[in-house]
Amino acid sequence: MGTTTSRDGQRPDFSPNQMITHLARESNLKSSLRGMLTRNARLNRIYSENAVDRARDFVPTFYTEPLMHGEEPYHCPSGWRRYSLYIGLTEKEFQQKYDSWPVPYHGTSSTAAADIIVNGVQACNNGDACFIEKFEKAVFLTPSIKYAGHPRYARVEKVGKLYVQLVLQVRVKRSGVKKNPGTVEETFSKDDCVDSNFKDNNELEWVFLWNKKTKIRGDDGIVVYGVMARITETDPQFLPENQWWEESRERLAWDSYA
Repeated sequence: MGTTTSRDGQRPDFSPNQMITHLARESNLKSSLRGMLTRNARLNRIYSENAVDRARDFVPTFYTEPLMHGEEPYHCPSGWRRYSLYIGLTEKEFQQKYDSWPVPYHGTSSTAAADIIVNGVQACNNGDACFIEKFEKAVFLTPSIKYAGHPRYARVEKVGKLYVQLVLQVRVKRSGVKKNPGTVEETFSKDDCVDSNFKDNNELEWVFLWNKKTKIRGDDGIVVYGVMARITETDPQFLPENQWWEESRERLAWDSYA
């Protein structure tokens, strides 16, 4: 993964307790987050090609072929680590209930992530959202963690000397999803796909309509079960896998980091 990893595969340590502190620093949700981020710690993973990356508290993981959930591919999210969330189910119960639901992602900031994890997903419409009417509300997801990791979605935040980006890993009820093309500038070309795991950019944005006033939780159609984090000592804009960000830089000012 280029400069994301040292020669011996050691990645920066960032424990579950550090992640809890990072998520809860602007809220009163620390106690709730602690229960959710510590009870499934044995399922924490760090993903990289050939499982060479290492970090304390994470199991090195890699798979060459995508796993299939709900007839959709789930590609190995190399370069990211997962903090597994406890949502009140055993691993077996979770698989029985949600294994037929696809695995997309939702890029976000740490503050927003904390609220979503504890209280559920809020559908929204800021008046100019793509693919929905002005009176509709929706949650936007993507099957590509590379797309979700664009700073338009996953805000780049400085934590000491580290750069941290967060993406929520979810399961979504397949019948509630409408697939659409990507909407950041780099996806407008029909010839260049931003994620080599997919044949083109035509289904990179998934829309889940939700016009109720309540937040979305579990059986409503979206369940959040993992916090994906890209944690690097290098500014992620300079990583080889992120050179595709450049076209949207001026308009979105994505290098104005917190």
